[in-house]
Amino acid sequence: TKRTKWLKDQTPLKVGDLVLLIEPNNIRNEWKRARVIQIRRGKDRKARVVDVEMADGTIKKNRSINRIAKLTINESLD
Repeated sequence: TKRTKWLKDQTPLKVGDLVLLIEPNNIRNEWKRARVIQIRRGKDRKARVVDVEMADGTIKKNRSINRIAKLTINESLD
């Protein structure tokens, strides 16, 4: 069987992207929203850790990208 999940690269995170902070102990509609303010890359030049700013202005540092979910926003609302 193929493991298609990891065969294709995802769109990389950018500074300013909106994300959800995944908390395994909370249900999905309780995950907090945040904005990426800094990206730290590994030796392979892929994003590994990010700093995010919460809606209340607090900053969480060194958040693993495995524990965030990028929000996609559809700009065209016709």
